[in-house]
Amino acid sequence: MLTNTDKRNALWNSISFISISLLGFLNFSLNYNSFSSNDFGLFILLNAVFGIGNTLDFGFGISTVKYISEARKKVDYLSLNKIFVSFFWSFFTFAIVIVLVFGIYYMLFFRYSEIILKNDISSVNIIFFLLSVSFFFRYLNIFLGKVYEGYAEFVLYSKINLFTSMSGTLFMIIIFILKLHIKYLAVAYLTSGIISFSVLFFIALKRLEALSFNLKYFSFTTIKKYAVYSVNIQISFFVSSFIDPVVKFLIGRYFNLSFVTYYESAKKIIDLTNGLIYSAQKGLFNKLSEFNAISRLSEFINSEIFVYSKMSNYYSILLYGLLNPLLCIFIYIWFRSYETLIIFLIFLLPYSLINFAGCLYSVLMVEGKGIKLLLFQTINLIFISALLFASIKIFNNYLGILGFYLATIITTIILFYFLIKYNGFEYKPFLDKVAFRDLIKLNVLIISELILMFLFKDSYIYILITYFILFSAFFYKYIIYFYKNVITKARNILSYI
Repeated sequence: MLTNTDKRNALWNSISFISISLLGFLNFSLNYNSFSSNDFGLFILLNAVFGIGNTLDFGFGISTVKYISEARKKVDYLSLNKIFVSFFWSFFTFAIVIVLVFGIYYMLFFRYSEIILKNDISSVNIIFFLLSVSFFFRYLNIFLGKVYEGYAEFVLYSKINLFTSMSGTLFMIIIFILKLHIKYLAVAYLTSGIISFSVLFFIALKRLEALSFNLKYFSFTTIKKYAVYSVNIQISFFVSSFIDPVVKFLIGRYFNLSFVTYYESAKKIIDLTNGLIYSAQKGLFNKLSEFNAISRLSEFINSEIFVYSKMSNYYSILLYGLLNPLLCIFIYIWFRSYETLIIFLIFLLPYSLINFAGCLYSVLMVEGKGIKLLLFQTINLIFISALLFASIKIFNNYLGILGFYLATIITTIILFYFLIKYNGFEYKPFLDKVAFRDLIKLNVLIISELILMFLFKDSYIYILITYFILFSAFFYKYIIYFYKNVITKARNILSYI
């Protein structure tokens, strides 16, 4: 069950995520209103290329959390520092190589694509260069973040992220007020990345127990020892990283760059809402690593992990059900785009399942089952790409994003199969405890809402009012639950801060 420390970590993770997401949403909104949809869509597309690079850590990111957690559990500070120093220089090397590879690809191929040639090539070149250098620092920041997670220092990490995010927002406000060229947005990304790296690095050395950056701890043996686990995980991450840029490229290629902006606008909202439950459960991976280290992983899966899935389902019912119509109205008013609203509704379907099964997916990452993870992500990529492409060619619209939903259903079933076969997962008691039937009701309601909203655009306000009543009727017991167990206990929760 959740301890007081778990609750405090979850609370601070949630506070941090909400604050950073709201700042990020403010930044995005300022950018949205500072630049044309075409220019901003181009910037998003260029930045999406580096999204692939963020996952190219050869698995050392997730390994950092796993092995630092285990080393601290065993009070083995020698191994801990070997992992820290060796993995840092691995990340440093990876960052340089990735930047060079992307630079070569851009110079030889990407800048000659039809999308790029429609724009001012000199400005595009400057933006790409600045984003490349920015990526170098942000890539190292990913590693440092994993170090804090391995230490379970979620409160400290949350406070640092809040500070650095506020500095980034300051840059966006300056750009908005002065109406600067979009290349200054890339300058802001670079400056923010450098500030984040400096703060994360020096506070880690000062505050994290027994941590040292002495080169004597660098060890090729350590890198080699964990390489198999790392590479297995990396393969699946690498495949999954193509999903977002592939979708954006197809939308930009067959519609226009404005639709990339609509897509990213909807994704910002879903990332904000969906990411809250993820941030609240960051400590789960540490727990899984610790139970795996003492060979009690199956016991934890069957006795405790349901708590995290139940928490996720309750959260999805609140955000994607009870508050669904209000979010839709906000999106339509804020972005003034009906396309963004429809894409948001599409996103709700797969992400409700991702929330539900995310804790189970973490089990495979702890075990290092790279082939299984690769299978999941390959299926995702194939279905999303194929169905989006088919939708564009046949129906001439963006409903192909529904392929993400179908892929998520399939991979969730496969995930259950592997856990049942290899971990003795007792899925029937698990489903009974996590309100799975209500999750199905939620998905059915969202699908019907999506169909009506897509077909009857002029009547959208009446549809949303109707679904506000329907969601309230179907999930009335959750309204009572949140009132009694969240609002009335807020004072007790705040005592953990």
